[in-house]
Amino acid sequence: MIRAVIFDMFETLITHFESPLYFGAQMAADAGIAEADFQAVWRPAEDDRTLGKLTLEELLERVLKENQCYSTDLLQKLADKRRAAKEECFRHLHGEILPMLEALKEQEIKIGLVSNCFSEEAEVIRRSALFPFFDAACLSCEQGLKKPDPEIFRLCMDKLNVAPGECIYVGDGGSRELETARDLGMKPVQAAWYLKKDSLQPAGRMPEFIQAENPLEVLRYVKWYDACGNDTDEKGAGEKDSGKEDGKKAGRGMKCQEAAGRIARIIQMENILDEILLALENCAEAIKEDAALGEKMDTLFNYYEGGLWLQDYEADEAGELPRDLKRGVLAQDTLYNLWIRVDQIRGLL
Repeated sequence: MIRAVIFDMFETLITHFESPLYFGAQMAADAGIAEADFQAVWRPAEDDRTLGKLTLEELLERVLKENQCYSTDLLQKLADKRRAAKEECFRHLHGEILPMLEALKEQEIKIGLVSNCFSEEAEVIRRSALFPFFDAACLSCEQGLKKPDPEIFRLCMDKLNVAPGECIYVGDGGSRELETARDLGMKPVQAAWYLKKDSLQPAGRMPEFIQAENPLEVLRYVKWYDACGNDTDEKGAGEKDSGKEDGKKAGRGMKCQEAAGRIARIIQMENILDEILLALENCAEAIKEDAALGEKMDTLFNYYEGGLWLQDYEADEAGELPRDLKRGVLAQDTLYNLWIRVDQIRGLL
Protein backbone atom coordinates (compact mmCIF):
# COMPACT_ATOMS: atom_id res chain seq x y z
CA MET A 1 0.00 0.00 0.00
CA ILE A 2 1.22 3.51 -0.78
CA ARG A 3 1.47 5.52 2.42
CA ALA A 4 3.64 8.40 1.21
CA VAL A 5 4.62 10.40 -1.84
CA ILE A 6 8.01 12.11 -1.64
CA PHE A 7 8.73 14.96 -4.04
CA ASP A 8 11.71 16.78 -5.42
CA MET A 9 11.26 20.58 -5.45
CA PHE A 10 12.92 22.29 -8.44
CA GLU A 11 11.54 21.39 -11.87
CA THR A 12 9.03 19.14 -10.08
CA LEU A 13 6.84 21.20 -7.78
CA ILE A 14 8.18 24.52 -9.06
CA THR A 15 10.24 25.55 -12.07
CA HIS A 16 12.84 28.23 -12.69
CA PHE A 17 11.88 28.50 -16.35
CA GLU A 18 8.47 30.20 -16.22
CA SER A 19 9.89 33.40 -14.72
CA PRO A 20 13.03 35.54 -15.22
CA LEU A 21 16.24 33.72 -14.31
CA TYR A 22 18.76 35.09 -11.86
CA PHE A 23 21.69 32.73 -12.05
CA GLY A 24 25.41 33.41 -12.21
CA ALA A 25 25.27 35.12 -15.61
CA GLN A 26 22.68 37.63 -14.44
CA MET A 27 24.48 38.32 -11.14
CA ALA A 28 27.75 38.85 -13.00
CA ALA A 29 26.09 41.42 -15.26
CA ASP A 30 24.62 43.29 -12.28
CA ALA A 31 28.00 43.30 -10.56
CA GLY A 32 29.83 44.51 -13.67
CA ILE A 33 32.04 41.41 -13.67
CA ALA A 34 32.89 39.29 -16.69
CA GLU A 35 30.81 36.13 -16.46
CA ALA A 36 33.86 33.87 -16.68
CA ASP A 37 35.48 35.69 -13.75
CA PHE A 38 32.30 35.51 -11.69
CA GLN A 39 31.79 31.80 -12.43
CA ALA A 40 35.41 30.98 -11.63
CA VAL A 41 34.58 31.64 -7.96
CA TRP A 42 30.84 30.86 -7.97
CA ARG A 43 30.71 27.41 -9.58
CA PRO A 44 33.40 25.59 -7.54
CA ALA A 45 31.47 26.45 -4.36
CA GLU A 46 28.25 24.72 -5.45
CA ASP A 47 28.77 21.59 -3.34
CA ASP A 48 29.59 23.62 -0.24
CA ARG A 49 26.46 25.71 -0.75
CA THR A 50 24.32 22.60 -1.36
CA LEU A 51 25.60 21.00 1.85
CA GLY A 52 25.08 24.13 3.93
CA LYS A 53 28.76 24.93 4.42
CA LEU A 54 28.52 28.32 2.73
CA THR A 55 25.69 30.86 2.62
CA LEU A 56 24.74 33.06 -0.32
CA GLU A 57 26.14 36.19 1.35
CA GLU A 58 29.41 34.49 2.26
CA LEU A 59 29.99 33.39 -1.31
CA LEU A 60 28.95 36.71 -2.85
CA GLU A 61 31.38 38.50 -0.55
CA ARG A 62 34.14 36.18 -1.77
CA VAL A 63 33.22 36.71 -5.44
CA LEU A 64 33.07 40.50 -5.15
CA LYS A 65 36.29 40.81 -3.17
CA GLU A 66 38.23 38.59 -5.57
CA ASN A 67 37.01 40.79 -8.42
CA GLN A 68 37.88 44.03 -6.56
CA CYS A 69 34.33 45.40 -6.56
CA TYR A 70 33.05 44.60 -3.07
CA SER A 71 30.60 46.85 -1.31
CA THR A 72 27.88 46.04 1.19
CA ASP A 73 25.30 47.74 -1.01
CA LEU A 74 26.23 45.68 -4.09
CA LEU A 75 26.28 42.45 -2.08
CA GLN A 76 22.82 43.23 -0.67
CA LYS A 77 21.46 44.11 -4.12
CA LEU A 78 22.59 40.78 -5.58
CA ALA A 79 21.31 38.79 -2.59
CA ASP A 80 17.92 40.51 -2.65
CA LYS A 81 17.46 39.96 -6.38
CA ARG A 82 18.48 36.32 -6.03
CA ARG A 83 15.87 35.70 -3.30
CA ALA A 84 13.21 37.61 -5.23
CA ALA A 85 13.82 35.42 -8.31
CA LYS A 86 13.44 32.27 -6.20
CA GLU A 87 10.20 33.59 -4.68
CA GLU A 88 8.88 34.42 -8.15
CA CYS A 89 9.10 30.72 -9.08
CA PHE A 90 6.33 29.96 -6.59
CA ARG A 91 3.99 32.37 -8.43
CA HIS A 92 4.15 30.25 -11.60
CA LEU A 93 3.06 26.82 -10.38
CA HIS A 94 1.52 24.31 -12.74
CA GLY A 95 -2.21 24.61 -12.17
CA GLU A 96 -2.52 21.05 -10.85
CA ILE A 97 0.20 21.24 -8.16
CA LEU A 98 -1.98 22.54 -5.32
CA PRO A 99 -5.00 20.33 -6.23
CA MET A 100 -2.70 17.30 -6.27
CA LEU A 101 -1.22 18.09 -2.85
CA GLU A 102 -4.67 18.78 -1.44
CA ALA A 103 -5.99 15.47 -2.80
CA LEU A 104 -3.08 13.55 -1.27
CA LYS A 105 -3.87 15.14 2.09
CA GLU A 106 -7.55 14.23 1.73
CA GLN A 107 -6.53 10.62 1.06
CA GLU A 108 -4.30 10.73 4.18
CA ILE A 109 -1.19 10.06 2.10
CA LYS A 110 1.91 11.49 3.78
CA ILE A 111 3.87 14.03 1.75
CA GLY A 112 7.64 14.36 1.89
CA LEU A 113 10.22 16.62 0.29
CA VAL A 114 13.82 15.78 -0.62
CA SER A 115 15.54 18.72 -2.28
CA ASN A 116 19.06 19.73 -3.14
CA CYS A 117 19.01 23.43 -2.34
CA PHE A 118 21.07 26.39 -1.17
CA SER A 119 20.54 28.47 1.96
CA GLU A 120 18.56 31.20 0.18
CA GLU A 121 16.37 28.57 -1.50
CA ALA A 122 15.66 26.83 1.80
CA GLU A 123 14.47 30.17 3.25
CA VAL A 124 12.08 30.69 0.34
CA ILE A 125 10.82 27.10 0.43
CA ARG A 126 9.97 27.38 4.12
CA ARG A 127 8.05 30.62 3.53
CA SER A 128 6.15 29.25 0.54
CA ALA A 129 2.51 28.17 0.24
CA LEU A 130 3.73 24.64 -0.50
CA PHE A 131 5.63 24.09 2.72
CA PRO A 132 2.64 23.43 5.04
CA PHE A 133 1.75 20.38 2.92
CA PHE A 134 4.97 18.53 3.83
CA ASP A 135 4.91 16.05 6.68
CA ALA A 136 8.69 15.85 6.40
CA ALA A 137 11.15 18.07 4.53
CA CYS A 138 14.79 17.12 4.03
CA LEU A 139 16.67 20.06 2.51
CA SER A 140 20.28 19.31 1.62
CA CYS A 141 21.75 22.52 3.03
CA GLU A 142 20.11 21.81 6.40
CA GLN A 143 20.92 18.10 6.57
CA GLY A 144 24.46 18.14 5.19
CA LEU A 145 23.36 15.46 2.73
CA LYS A 146 22.48 15.75 -0.94
CA LYS A 147 21.02 13.61 -3.69
CA PRO A 148 21.90 11.07 -4.95
CA ASP A 149 23.18 10.00 -1.51
CA PRO A 150 20.61 7.38 -0.40
CA GLU A 151 20.89 8.61 3.18
CA ILE A 152 18.83 11.73 2.50
CA PHE A 153 16.06 9.54 1.05
CA ARG A 154 16.23 7.21 4.06
CA LEU A 155 16.13 10.19 6.41
CA CYS A 156 12.91 11.44 4.83
CA MET A 157 11.32 7.98 4.97
CA ASP A 158 12.31 7.67 8.63
CA LYS A 159 10.69 11.01 9.40
CA LEU A 160 7.52 9.81 7.64
CA ASN A 161 7.75 6.38 9.31
CA VAL A 162 7.32 4.52 6.02
CA ALA A 163 9.18 1.75 4.22
CA PRO A 164 10.61 2.22 0.70
CA GLY A 165 7.98 -0.04 -0.85
CA GLU A 166 5.26 2.21 0.59
CA CYS A 167 6.62 5.32 -1.19
CA ILE A 168 6.28 6.86 -4.60
CA TYR A 169 9.15 9.23 -5.35
CA VAL A 170 8.40 12.00 -7.86
CA GLY A 171 11.18 14.07 -9.43
CA ASP A 172 12.34 15.51 -12.74
CA GLY A 173 15.34 13.16 -12.70
CA GLY A 174 18.24 15.48 -11.93
CA SER A 175 21.04 14.38 -9.58
CA ARG A 176 20.31 10.69 -10.35
CA GLU A 177 17.40 10.88 -7.92
CA LEU A 178 15.15 8.43 -9.78
CA GLU A 179 17.89 5.81 -9.98
CA THR A 180 18.55 6.09 -6.23
CA ALA A 181 14.83 5.89 -5.41
CA ARG A 182 14.53 2.77 -7.56
CA ASP A 183 17.59 1.15 -6.01
CA LEU A 184 16.17 1.75 -2.53
CA GLY A 185 12.92 -0.01 -3.45
CA MET A 186 10.79 3.11 -3.82
CA LYS A 187 8.48 3.55 -6.83
CA PRO A 188 10.02 6.31 -8.98
CA VAL A 189 7.93 8.51 -11.28
CA GLN A 190 9.49 11.15 -13.51
CA ALA A 191 7.72 14.51 -13.31
CA ALA A 192 7.53 15.57 -16.96
CA TRP A 193 5.11 18.50 -16.74
CA TYR A 194 7.80 21.19 -16.60
CA LEU A 195 10.35 19.51 -18.88
CA LYS A 196 11.30 21.49 -21.96
CA LYS A 197 13.50 20.28 -24.77
CA ASP A 198 16.78 22.19 -25.32
CA SER A 199 16.46 24.12 -22.04
CA LEU A 200 18.95 24.61 -19.21
CA GLN A 201 17.03 22.10 -17.08
CA PRO A 202 19.23 19.40 -15.53
CA ALA A 203 17.22 16.45 -16.90
CA GLY A 204 15.40 15.39 -20.02
CA ARG A 205 12.87 12.62 -20.51
CA MET A 206 14.04 9.28 -19.15
CA PRO A 207 12.05 6.53 -20.89
CA GLU A 208 13.29 3.87 -18.49
CA PHE A 209 11.08 5.42 -15.80
CA ILE A 210 7.32 5.90 -15.56
CA GLN A 211 6.49 9.48 -16.48
CA ALA A 212 3.68 11.72 -15.29
CA GLU A 213 2.69 14.31 -17.88
CA ASN A 214 0.57 16.26 -15.38
CA PRO A 215 0.65 16.47 -11.57
CA LEU A 216 -2.78 14.88 -11.04
CA GLU A 217 -1.52 11.70 -12.72
CA VAL A 218 0.42 11.07 -9.50
CA LEU A 219 -2.94 10.29 -7.87
CA ARG A 220 -3.59 7.61 -10.48
CA TYR A 221 -0.31 5.92 -9.68
CA VAL A 222 -1.17 5.91 -5.99
CA LYS A 223 -4.48 4.25 -6.89
CA TRP A 224 -2.99 1.58 -9.13
CA TYR A 225 -0.15 0.69 -6.75
CA ASP A 226 -2.70 0.44 -3.94
CA ALA A 227 -4.97 -1.81 -5.99
CA CYS A 228 -2.06 -4.06 -6.82
CA GLY A 229 -0.90 -4.12 -3.19
CA ASN A 230 -4.37 -5.14 -1.98
CA ASP A 231 -4.36 -8.02 -4.45
CA THR A 232 -1.01 -9.21 -3.12
CA ASP A 233 -2.16 -8.98 0.50
CA GLU A 234 -5.28 -11.04 -0.17
CA LYS A 235 -3.34 -13.76 -1.93
CA GLY A 236 -0.87 -13.94 0.91
CA ALA A 237 -3.47 -14.18 3.69
CA GLY A 238 -3.26 -17.34 5.80
CA GLU A 239 0.03 -18.58 4.36
CA LYS A 240 2.69 -20.00 6.66
CA ASP A 241 5.65 -17.85 7.52
CA SER A 242 8.29 -20.06 5.94
CA GLY A 243 11.19 -19.32 3.62
CA LYS A 244 9.30 -20.99 0.78
CA GLU A 245 6.19 -18.89 1.37
CA ASP A 246 8.29 -15.75 1.72
CA GLY A 247 9.72 -16.53 -1.70
CA LYS A 248 6.22 -16.86 -3.13
CA LYS A 249 5.24 -13.53 -1.59
CA ALA A 250 8.35 -11.89 -3.04
CA GLY A 251 7.44 -13.28 -6.43
CA ARG A 252 3.95 -11.92 -6.14
CA GLY A 253 5.38 -8.56 -5.08
CA MET A 254 7.52 -8.51 -8.22
CA LYS A 255 4.47 -9.30 -10.35
CA CYS A 256 2.59 -6.51 -8.60
CA GLN A 257 5.40 -4.08 -9.39
CA GLU A 258 5.39 -5.14 -13.03
CA ALA A 259 1.61 -4.80 -13.28
CA ALA A 260 1.61 -1.35 -11.71
CA GLY A 261 4.42 -0.27 -14.02
CA ARG A 262 2.45 -1.55 -17.02
CA ILE A 263 -0.64 0.38 -15.97
CA ALA A 264 1.38 3.55 -15.42
CA ARG A 265 3.00 3.18 -18.84
CA ILE A 266 -0.36 2.75 -20.57
CA ILE A 267 -1.73 5.83 -18.78
CA GLN A 268 1.32 7.81 -19.89
CA MET A 269 1.00 6.70 -23.52
CA GLU A 270 -2.75 7.28 -23.49
CA ASN A 271 -2.20 10.87 -22.35
CA ILE A 272 0.37 11.44 -25.10
CA LEU A 273 -2.03 9.98 -27.67
CA ASP A 274 -4.82 12.30 -26.50
CA GLU A 275 -2.52 15.33 -26.72
CA ILE A 276 -1.40 14.45 -30.26
CA LEU A 277 -4.95 13.82 -31.49
CA LEU A 278 -6.08 17.14 -30.02
CA ALA A 279 -3.18 18.94 -31.73
CA LEU A 280 -4.06 17.33 -35.05
CA GLU A 281 -7.65 18.43 -34.67
CA ASN A 282 -6.76 22.03 -33.79
CA CYS A 283 -3.76 22.63 -36.05
CA ALA A 284 -2.18 19.80 -37.98
CA GLU A 285 0.86 21.93 -38.87
CA ALA A 286 1.82 21.97 -35.17
CA ILE A 287 3.09 18.45 -35.74
CA LYS A 288 5.95 19.93 -37.76
CA GLU A 289 6.53 23.09 -35.73
CA ASP A 290 6.17 22.06 -32.07
CA ALA A 291 9.42 20.41 -30.94
CA ALA A 292 7.98 19.25 -27.60
CA LEU A 293 5.03 17.63 -29.35
CA GLY A 294 7.39 15.98 -31.81
CA GLU A 295 9.38 14.53 -28.92
CA LYS A 296 6.20 13.07 -27.43
CA MET A 297 5.24 11.56 -30.77
CA ASP A 298 8.64 9.89 -30.94
CA THR A 299 8.06 8.50 -27.45
CA LEU A 300 4.71 7.06 -28.53
CA PHE A 301 6.01 5.56 -31.75
CA ASN A 302 9.08 4.08 -30.01
CA TYR A 303 6.66 2.45 -27.55
CA TYR A 304 4.71 0.97 -30.45
CA GLU A 305 7.82 -0.30 -32.23
CA GLY A 306 9.91 -1.37 -29.27
CA GLY A 307 8.03 -4.41 -28.00
CA LEU A 308 6.41 -2.92 -24.91
CA TRP A 309 3.21 -2.16 -26.84
CA LEU A 310 2.86 -5.83 -27.79
CA GLN A 311 3.42 -6.93 -24.19
CA ASP A 312 0.74 -4.52 -22.99
CA TYR A 313 -1.63 -5.58 -25.77
CA GLU A 314 -1.20 -9.25 -24.84
CA ALA A 315 -1.76 -8.46 -21.16
CA ASP A 316 -5.00 -6.72 -22.14
CA GLU A 317 -6.09 -9.68 -24.26
CA ALA A 318 -5.39 -11.97 -21.28
CA GLY A 319 -7.67 -9.86 -19.05
CA GLU A 320 -4.82 -8.65 -16.83
CA LEU A 321 -5.67 -4.94 -16.97
CA PRO A 322 -8.30 -3.16 -14.83
CA ARG A 323 -11.62 -2.88 -16.64
CA ASP A 324 -11.91 0.87 -16.05
CA LEU A 325 -8.48 1.63 -17.52
CA LYS A 326 -8.62 3.77 -20.66
CA ARG A 327 -6.76 1.78 -23.33
CA GLY A 328 -7.30 3.38 -26.76
CA VAL A 329 -3.54 3.36 -27.24
CA LEU A 330 -3.67 -0.44 -27.40
CA ALA A 331 -5.80 -0.37 -30.56
CA GLN A 332 -3.35 -1.23 -33.32
CA ASP A 333 -5.25 0.59 -36.07
CA THR A 334 -5.26 3.78 -34.01
CA LEU A 335 -1.48 3.97 -33.75
CA TYR A 336 -0.80 2.72 -37.26
CA ASN A 337 -3.18 5.24 -38.84
CA LEU A 338 -1.78 8.02 -36.64
CA TRP A 339 1.74 7.14 -37.72
CA ILE A 340 0.76 7.34 -41.41
CA ARG A 341 -1.02 10.67 -40.92
CA VAL A 342 1.89 12.23 -39.05
CA ASP A 343 4.38 11.09 -41.69
CA GLN A 344 2.16 12.61 -44.39
CA ILE A 345 2.08 15.95 -42.56
CA ARG A 346 5.85 15.85 -42.09
CA GLY A 347 6.24 15.20 -45.82
CA LEU A 348 7.80 11.77 -45.31
CA LEU A 349 5.19 10.00 -47.44
